[in-house]
Amino acid sequence: MSERIVFADGTVFQCPEQPKAPVQPYPDRKREWKKLTVCAELALVKEKFVDGAVYFHEWDSLVLDEEGQESQETIRRELSAYSIAGDLVDTRDGNITVYMGKPTELEETQAALDTLLLLELGDLEI
Repeated sequence: MSERIVFADGTVFQCPEQPKAPVQPYPDRKREWKKLTVCAELALVKEKFVDGAVYFHEWDSLVLDEEGQESQETIRRELSAYSIAGDLVDTRDGNITVYMGKPTELEETQAALDTLLLLELGDLEI
């Protein structure tokens, strides 16, 4: 079935049909990463896969109802927790591999402290 990466603004990247899943965990000791493979032009991938991107992994699945009738269901998984843009690899076959990482605990704590400081200084309103 068709797999794709969908952004909050409606931009859709199709994932290639391949034996390996187009969204995979990527091991690293410093940060948790997702390795995404999409069919797209490098310029558009650079534009969309940026820090703070809001995006989902979506795919179609066949399901059987109680009467044995097949229907298609779209499944969507939020990937926005992987909000730090990493490397882009042009595999020269029409596909681009994108690495998106999760902020570390230290980075999340620092961001919370920065927000509190800005609130205290009056430079940020909620």
